[in-house]
Amino acid sequence: MIYKILNWAIFLLLRIKNKFFVDYTWKDKYEKIEDCELVNIESNKSAIDYYKKMTEKFRGPEDVELYGRHTILPAFVSNLSKDTINILDFGGSSNPAISYLLKTCKHNFLSTVVETKFFVEKFQNKMPADFENILQYKDSSKNLNFDLYDICHFGSSIQYIENYEEILKRVFQSKIKYIVVTETFFNYTDKDFFVSTIQDNPQYLANRFFSYDKFMKLFKENNFKCIFENKRTSKNHRHKTINFSEYSIFDLVFKRN
Repeated sequence: MIYKILNWAIFLLLRIKNKFFVDYTWKDKYEKIEDCELVNIESNKSAIDYYKKMTEKFRGPEDVELYGRHTILPAFVSNLSKDTINILDFGGSSNPAISYLLKTCKHNFLSTVVETKFFVEKFQNKMPADFENILQYKDSSKNLNFDLYDICHFGSSIQYIENYEEILKRVFQSKIKYIVVTETFFNYTDKDFFVSTIQDNPQYLANRFFSYDKFMKLFKENNFKCIFENKRTSKNHRHKTINFSEYSIFDLVFKRN
């Protein structure tokens, strides 16, 4: 009887919490990234803790699970006929796209992961020997030959790349055939804006909420057609002052015309 009462009490408390209290993900709104007053990663404890956890070990096919945004690229690649596919993976972290692809697809893969200098320095010598000939980590894409890659993958990362337009320009001018953008926030105005996370103080990252129309226009003007679009609600990622109906999460796949 006591357990039933306790369970009922917990149920009621959770209902009250969900109805009257909101767990916010985002706060503030900035037109320019310069207004965000970001600090270096070394000045933010949560950033240091995050990178410490993410650089502990390399996560290969046996260590990753296929869920959420990690399903998009494997599902798409599984339909490609090319035997060996080279992936340029921005923000791949210690669980890069190639791990999910090797877990699910029968192709051969090569990949370059572009990560922050802070990450790459801490991740040195963590990659298993059997990946040395198919995977490399770089702290910049500056000296990479984009013509060598088949797919450019932004796994919930393009919103954090300050010079994303410069990178996309290089992609557009290269021989890359596909661009995959996953778990990225888009707003329904004609301008991008930046938001901060509730948890981080001081802020070391600003999340760009792209203008959907502006973003899609950029790709169309550069001869890339959207061949896959998955729109998801943002109700579980609420902003303190912006209604979640004014922005959404998108997964997108583009193909060169």
